[in-house]
Amino acid sequence: MATGFAYSEEFLNHQPGSQHPERPARLLAILEGLEQSGLRQSLVALPVEPVESKWVLTVHSQPYVCRLQSACHEGLPYLDTPDCAVCPDTYRTALLAVGACTRAVDAVM
Repeated sequence: MATGFAYSEEFLNHQPGSQHPERPARLLAILEGLEQSGLRQSLVALPVEPVESKWVLTVHSQPYVCRLQSACHEGLPYLDTPDCAVCPDTYRTALLAVGACTRAVDAVM
């Protein structure tokens, strides 16, 4: 049985600030750890594509999704509170992340 790996370089486009826990350095550290351990070569790459917003709306309200889209479009530094840092690429990155999750679930099923 193989282990899938749903990843996209585009995940690094979410730039919430250098001190935020969700910064790209977190993903780069994971990738480096997988490489150094030798595990990366044994993972099966799963293609990642952004989902349609209708899938996001199954768990988030339309007003929330609209606020996120607007915050990203306007270049605001965060959505609602400073804990929820965003950048212009955050919305697309979120759609990609949901796509990665659904791809992983489909692969398991």
